[in-house]
Amino acid sequence: MLRKFSIILIISSILGGVSHLMGGALPSLRWFFEVDEVFGYICMALALVVGVALLVSGKKDIEWKPMTVRKFQRFRSMRRGYVSFLILIFLVILAMLDQTLVGKRALIVKYEGNYYFPAFSQKQYPGKDFGLPDNSETDYRVLDQKWEEEGSPNWVLMPIIPWDPVLDSQDLLRKPLLLEDDGLYYLEGSSSPYSGIAYTYYQDKPRQVHSMLKYRKGKQ
Repeated sequence: MLRKFSIILIISSILGGVSHLMGGALPSLRWFFEVDEVFGYICMALALVVGVALLVSGKKDIEWKPMTVRKFQRFRSMRRGYVSFLILIFLVILAMLDQTLVGKRALIVKYEGNYYFPAFSQKQYPGKDFGLPDNSETDYRVLDQKWEEEGSPNWVLMPIIPWDPVLDSQDLLRKPLLLEDDGLYYLEGSSSPYSGIAYTYYQDKPRQVHSMLKYRKGKQ
């Protein structure tokens, strides 16, 4: 078990670092880079070091003390608790699938013979890349409906739940961000520098998102 865990750590750290470097965004592994790019690479490096250290140690399994083993056996005998634990593990694994299950970005887009994978890319594809008239990030739900109504050979594969977990609504609370004298952005009426996601909108289409910006302590 320990050997398998070390191999998983090594593979995950390499995949996470390389995919981000190449512009990719793998499920769960992308979370570390969303906090901060340097933080992401540090986490991948630490995971790689720990994985290699465990592999080199030569231990194939964890040597539990007899008392610990008895505690595990007792826990397994408690059917309700053990089943609840297995359900929790299943839900954690399910959550790690991330944007493959939940998200507004398409898993696959086939357009004029070419394949695109927006959900697994850091790049935001503007609508014009798929024949839409605007330069904002593609609304893949609208694109899918449009092609379906037109009977187009192009197609879109969306996640099971084609909406982002947060801030994916036409009725977002809108407050302007103000640039103060200290060079930091503040939400109107707030005394603390803004941290979070902000959107810009087209002037002639006030309900259509132009771009998404991320702020941390008042800075982009």
